[in-house]
Amino acid sequence: SSFAAGESRGSGPAPAARPGPPPGPPPGPPPESGLLALFGEEETAAHAVNALRRAGFERLTTYSPLPPHEILEELGGKPSPVRLFTLFGGLAGVACALLITTYTAVAYPLPLVVAGRPPVAFPPYVIIMFELMVLVGGLSTFVGVLVNGRLPRARGRVEYRPEFTSDRFGVFVPTTELANARGVLERSHALEVREVQTG
Repeated sequence: SSFAAGESRGSGPAPAARPGPPPGPPPGPPPESGLLALFGEEETAAHAVNALRRAGFERLTTYSPLPPHEILEELGGKPSPVRLFTLFGGLAGVACALLITTYTAVAYPLPLVVAGRPPVAFPPYVIIMFELMVLVGGLSTFVGVLVNGRLPRARGRVEYRPEFTSDRFGVFVPTTELANARGVLERSHALEVREVQTG
């Protein structure tokens, strides 16, 4: 007897393959649209930030070719939490150094006695405690910068503009109220206002 394609003796047609799950979204933050404004001076950019915040736009991203002290004052930023990483990292380094040196001196089978001195002596341990404090504190600071800076990023946030590293200041406003935000930026004497999408 003959069998149709896909059949075998004692069995019916081969079951159809089930479709797999739909692909998920790509990694990284979801894209968002908004307005990117360019300014020629820090003072006008700071004025724009102040006007935007008074209009209800709180989530702002600024770009500057130099440390923007006036803009930071208008943004009202909080102290960086990176210093807490440094503090707790340094304390952890001191604790680890004290634990290691103490355990080494009194470890089984016999305490380490040198010239009749006590096995646990704090002054010689200061060197190791200082070294590990600097080492662990520095590594913790590096981790804190990565965590609080949201690095590395799988996607870019806003299109790169070479002017931001030379003589222009930028303000990005993520919003769907484009007309309102554009009006605020234009009244703040922006040199250019354009709609962009991150990611």
